[in-house]
Amino acid sequence: ACAAAGRSLVGLRVDAIAAPPDKRHAPPAEQLTHLRGLRRRVVALFGAGEGSHALRKALRSLWVLQELGAKPTFNPETNAEEFLAAPREWCRALLAAPPPSAPGAEAAVAVAAEGAARREEMEGLWREAALAVAACALTLGRIDLAQLACRRVIAEEAGCVDAHVRLAHALYSERDLDGALAALRQAVVLRPGHREARALHGEIATLRKVLKEEERRRRAASRGFLG
Repeated sequence: ACAAAGRSLVGLRVDAIAAPPDKRHAPPAEQLTHLRGLRRRVVALFGAGEGSHALRKALRSLWVLQELGAKPTFNPETNAEEFLAAPREWCRALLAAPPPSAPGAEAAVAVAAEGAARREEMEGLWREAALAVAACALTLGRIDLAQLACRRVIAEEAGCVDAHVRLAHALYSERDLDGALAALRQAVVLRPGHREARALHGEIATLRKVLKEEERRRRAASRGFLG
C-alpha cells in the first residue's frame, strides 16, 4: 500500500525498493482495474512534478498491456524504448475470453461484445500510456524517447491530435522547425480549433521567419565584406 501511494520510509521512496504487485497474469477484469489505477497514478505524479516516477508507471502500463517477448517481470531499468516495440502485441491473458455463461447464440454474442469492449479499452489505455511516456520524456529532456512514443501512437492511430502536438514540441526542442510545423499542420487539419497547436504553430512560424531574415542579412553582409 505504501508503495502504491509513493510514500517515504526513512528517507527513501518505498516504490523504489518495493515493487507493486504483478497483475500481468491476473484475470482480465483485475488487470483492467489495475491499469485504470496506474493511469490515475500517472496523471497525479505528472501533475505533482514527479516526471521520472510518472514515466515508470506509464511504462508499467505498457508492460501489462503487451506480451513484449522475454520480459516476464517488469524492470524499470530496461530501456524505455523496448516498451514501445512494433508491432504491438497484446497480452494474451488480457485477450482471453471467458466461457459463455450459458449455451446458445445470445451468450456467445455477449462474450464477443465484452471482448470487443475490452480491446477498445486496452487500445485507449495503451494510447494514454504512450502519450504519458512522451509527456514525461519531454519534461526529463529525453527527446528521442518522446519522439518515438509520439510516432508509435501516430503509427497506430494517425488521427490522434495529442500525438502530433507532442511530437511538434519534441521536434521544436531540437530546433527542427520544419518538422514541428508539419506536425502542427496535421494537428490543425484533424482539429481546426486546437488552441495549443495554433499558438505553437504561430510561435514557430514567427521564429523561422526571424531566423531566415537574420540569415539573409548575414549573407548580404558577407557578400559586402568580400567586395
